[in-house]
Order: sequence, then structure tokens, then C-alpha cells
Amino acid sequence: TSQVTTMRTMFQNCSNLINLDVSNWDTRQVTDVSHMFFGCTNLTTLTLENVTSLDVYSFNNCRGLTQINLPKGLTSLDSSFVNCSEVVNLYLPSSLRSSNNAFLNMTKLENVYYNGTFNDWLNIFFTSFESNPMAYAKNLYVLDNENNYVLVENINIPSNIDTIGSYQLAGLNVQEVVIPNTVTY
Repeated sequence: TSQVTTMRTMFQNCSNLINLDVSNWDTRQVTDVSHMFFGCTNLTTLTLENVTSLDVYSFNNCRGLTQINLPKGLTSLDSSFVNCSEVVNLYLPSSLRSSNNAFLNMTKLENVYYNGTFNDWLNIFFTSFESNPMAYAKNLYVLDNENNYVLVENINIPSNIDTIGSYQLAGLNVQEVVIPNTVTY
């Protein structure tokens, strides 16, 4: 697989596919995974490695997925998990920098585990409310100084953050938010 550049529609509508491990594939040259798992409605387990972006409808209608673990190094999502309505737990890497409508209709999402700090979370560009998984999730967990997941219950934006982008705080189930007057929106 080291020479492959596109995996577009590779498993599209493989509705009987349940488990797939592509972690040993060399996908460093792959630039297009759009529609790769579109319509794999029974896919319950998927292991990904060496992926930097998930394109349009990569996992659209994968209603069998209940947990998604996205790999380190992933930087962008574009309508990647539309209608993955059974996902309960979502693990996002700290390398994620942009999300465009990636989580539309992820209606059973309970928990987002972000493998970075809350300050790192503020560096993600969400293009819309549904681009932020917190549009659906109840809980956001981030890493503390000892690399343990902690629930975000209160937000205290540090003074070294000067800008908060659109939708970065959207949907957060918090009790208190403190934003210094130096921050712009």
C-alpha cells in the first residue's frame, strides 16, 4: 500500500463489514479517503493510523460505530462522520486543527476525550456549530498536567490567549466561564 494515493470509495456500501484493521497499511501517500467507508452501516470497529485528514463523507452513515479513536497526526476533518448516530465516545488527537461539519447528527455522543489541554482545544478551527462535537456531547475531557483526562466543568481562559474563534466554546456543559478582557472573538 506504500504507493497508493487514493482510497476513495474503497469500502463504500460494504454494509456487512463489521471489523477492519488498517493500522498496518502504509497510507503516507494517500491523499483521498473520501467516501471510503460511506454506508458501512454495520462497521463497529475500526483502527486507523498514519492518517492526517479525513475527507468528505469518509464514514457517512456508519451507524454501527459506537466509539471512534482518531490517530495522532490527524489535522483536519471534513464532513467525515455525518450520520454516525450511535457513537457514544469520541477520542480526538491534539494534532486536530480544523473541523468542517464533521459530526453532523452524532446524536448519541456522550463523551469527547481530547488528547490535549483545554488551551490546545482553543486552537481548533470549527466552521460551524455541528463542526464542534460538543454540539451533541455532554462531556468534554482534556488532559491535565499529569496526562490524565479531566472533565471540563469550569473554564478560565488564560491571559496569554488573545483570540477565541467561533464555536470553540459552543455546547460546553460548564458551570462558569472566565474570559479576560484582552480576548477578542
